[in-house]
Amino acid sequence: MSLKRLLLSAVLAGCSGEIIGPRPDPVTVPGVLDPVVDPATRPEWFACEPEADPSPEVVLRLTPTQYRNTLEDLLGRAYSPAQLQALFATANVTAQLAALPVDGSTHRAEVTYDSMDQRISPLLTEPQFELATAVGEWIANDPARLQTFTQTFGNCATPAQGACVEAVVEGFGKLALRRPLDPDDRVTYRGAYDDAAYGGYQALIAALLLAPDFLFRAEFHGEAIAGRTDFTRLTPHELANRISYALLNSMPDDALFAAAAAGFTGEHQTVEAQLARLLATPRARAQNEHFYRQWLRLDRVPGFNPSAASALALQYPDGSAPPLAADTDLSRLRFEAFEESVALMTYYAEHGSLRDAISSDVSFARTPTLAQLYGVPAWDGSDTLVHFPPGQRAGLFTRAAYLLSGYPDTNPVMRGARLRVEYLCDDMEPPANTSPPANYMPPTVPTVRNAVIAKTEIAGSACQGCHQHSINPLGFPFESYDAFGRYRTQEPLLDMAGAVSTWVKVDASTQPNLDRNGNPARVADGVSLSALLADSQRLHACYARHTFRYVLGRHEAAADNCALGSMERAAGTGSLRDVLRGLTLSKGFALRRMPAGN
Repeated sequence: MSLKRLLLSAVLAGCSGEIIGPRPDPVTVPGVLDPVVDPATRPEWFACEPEADPSPEVVLRLTPTQYRNTLEDLLGRAYSPAQLQALFATANVTAQLAALPVDGSTHRAEVTYDSMDQRISPLLTEPQFELATAVGEWIANDPARLQTFTQTFGNCATPAQGACVEAVVEGFGKLALRRPLDPDDRVTYRGAYDDAAYGGYQALIAALLLAPDFLFRAEFHGEAIAGRTDFTRLTPHELANRISYALLNSMPDDALFAAAAAGFTGEHQTVEAQLARLLATPRARAQNEHFYRQWLRLDRVPGFNPSAASALALQYPDGSAPPLAADTDLSRLRFEAFEESVALMTYYAEHGSLRDAISSDVSFARTPTLAQLYGVPAWDGSDTLVHFPPGQRAGLFTRAAYLLSGYPDTNPVMRGARLRVEYLCDDMEPPANTSPPANYMPPTVPTVRNAVIAKTEIAGSACQGCHQHSINPLGFPFESYDAFGRYRTQEPLLDMAGAVSTWVKVDASTQPNLDRNGNPARVADGVSLSALLADSQRLHACYARHTFRYVLGRHEAAADNCALGSMERAAGTGSLRDVLRGLTLSKGFALRRMPAGN
């Protein structure tokens, strides 16, 4: 292993802070620990106080994705996909959509979802103004499109008639605002049409597309609870909005609007019935992909240093790792690997559980290069699934996207630290000093694992505490995979000239210490670690937290523990759809508390 790579790995050295939740007895897996703990007897991870107020919530604005989806779904009630494509292909609309700021950011290892980014500036509002104006003019300046608009939203064929204007204000307005209009709304938007300077349908349309209730997920019409002005129960239409943006990332469809108008009562119109219907839609699948792309984070899949190419065509003596072409497009491989992980999670969002996603032996590699890396045929997207060779891979963390190092050598420190921080939700902070102690000695057999141990677990090092007990034990099981994610049983050692001098057997066994409580149980490799992770309450709780943040656009607090507990239990015992159901059916989901000072 190169000294440069080892020094880079050491940056992720230390840790501090409390882990999430209690420290229960570890959940066990056959062949790793015995016996298996019944999920029904698992301790509560989140302490639920049923009578506690929900956490305060700001009014969320639409993300760029939600904005475009909502605009398409609103106008799609009148215009065909081809017509909408033509609208969005016009130069001004294309330019303004591209000008919308990209939401979301990362701070160290923490992911901030696009829904959590609530910045507002002229960079956002100016493109929205231009888009609203362009859409209004695209409709109003073409007689055929205008008649289609008034017929769809006002059920009237003569746009100039006053009664037609009133009908369009009502029909288009209640969809754009995603709620029934009140008298002030009718006056305001009829006034936009009557404006002497701009006026007409273009002004009416633009005014509604710039309305706060269109651009924000406004929730100001609910009934006060116990006479409190800061605490309300959502109206049925507000609840419909929450459900729709949670599951579809867009405005409610007609059936959900109808259920809200009926107060979510009646056959097929209950909240549970609507959840079941919506979760089976193509838009729900797109929403799942949108979440997983942010949760998995392409920016955390390392780009390749040019030196990585030197290991592509390496010939393993036992044939365990297939050689790749020396001219393999590494940037393309990185992207293909990420897409495979997204496909894995999206598939099990519809067809399985979190356990399945963490332990599955199904390959979702669609391209020849990635399939060759895995040693399997490429998947054609059909119901005929492709399985990995027995014992080689299990679930998300044994996929190339998680295993890529970007260099010729593996990076167990990065693998272990990412798992600890991003998927187990532990707090980690690097120490101030990552310099090796004076007594550092390079290992006699310089495997990557031995080099990392010598560098980070040496007595007196600022790195020792966290690496020895929290990071390295989660990274070493993945030494069964090389720097590209190829399964291997041997590791090459290089001489000073960079040629292979010898091959040594890979040691991927470790005490993973998932709960950082000193549990002595060992795993043999990444497959057995994945089995342990699939049953880890810590991982289920972390997944619940990330889903909560993505859907509600904020960090969780103690007042959210009842919803989080339902989600964590669903992650451990049900399907991935049940995790969303646990949130949307929770008591707090239908309530709203204003932040102090509002």
